[in-house]
Amino acid sequence: WSSAAATEARDRCRSSLCALRRLVTEDWGDITESTEAGDALRIDSSRLERRWRFCGRSWFSWATDSWQLCGGGVAGTTQLPCGAWVLVHTLAARAAAAQGGELKPLSARFVATALRGFLIEFLPCDMCVRHLLLIPFQLEDINSHRDSVLWFWDAHNAIGRLMREMPKGELAFGGDPLRESPLAWPTLTLC
Repeated sequence: WSSAAATEARDRCRSSLCALRRLVTEDWGDITESTEAGDALRIDSSRLERRWRFCGRSWFSWATDSWQLCGGGVAGTTQLPCGAWVLVHTLAARAAAAQGGELKPLSARFVATALRGFLIEFLPCDMCVRHLLLIPFQLEDINSHRDSVLWFWDAHNAIGRLMREMPKGELAFGGDPLRESPLAWPTLTLC
């Protein structure tokens, strides 16, 4: 990319995120729905996608890009859960690196609790969340950021093993026939 093209893309993405902020703060009721229990709201992704475009691009255009980690062969299979896990793994790994400079240090236990809470609330796979809730989470076992990172790796791999054992038709996100999921995360190539 030329410098001008990169600047234009960055500005377009920044502008779209500002538009998302306005949408969330001004039109919250238009993009949310009540949970089945009626005790909380959740974002209705189809409503959100009709009203907002990330970086000004149609959602279908993102499917044509080549994604390193979460690009499935069939849209709507593994991309969203994979993206949520990659975000959590990245934040857990970066938390230790952010322990200096102007940032207030965050404890490993705080980071682990917050990221686990994020997965419980936002992982777009109810079956994955049910499995996550079955994995023991003892704060006293998390004494360092390394412990936090390893807990998320172990949890992700345990859920992955359970999901691979299920019939494809029972998966929350249908199995992607064009892409085998890795047996463990992180993959050897990422290490």
